[in-house]
Amino acid sequence: MLILICTDDLERSKDVNPYLLIEVSRILGNFGGICGLFVGFSLISIVEFVYFFTLRLFFVVRDTKEEDTRDKIESRNKITRRAHNNGNIYWREIMPRQVASRY
Repeated sequence: MLILICTDDLERSKDVNPYLLIEVSRILGNFGGICGLFVGFSLISIVEFVYFFTLRLFFVVRDTKEEDTRDKIESRNKITRRAHNNGNIYWREIMPRQVASRY
């Protein structure tokens, strides 16, 4: 396989077949494509993995904090329920009876 890199001198010469000329960007693109085909991923895939795992870590930490606060709230609610006679509310507890004035 013969690859000639395109320069001004080669373009001016009439001895070179124009179908053999290839640009540097095409060589790099083809090389990157072949590497991506055989290796299986590219630089964008690496960035996606980093992004995924940092977000995953963030949400795991946030969920554990929410579970801790939820457990604390539930334990406080259990204590207050026991103190309030199994959660029954009586009307007189909310609004005590006022003493009637005699006129």
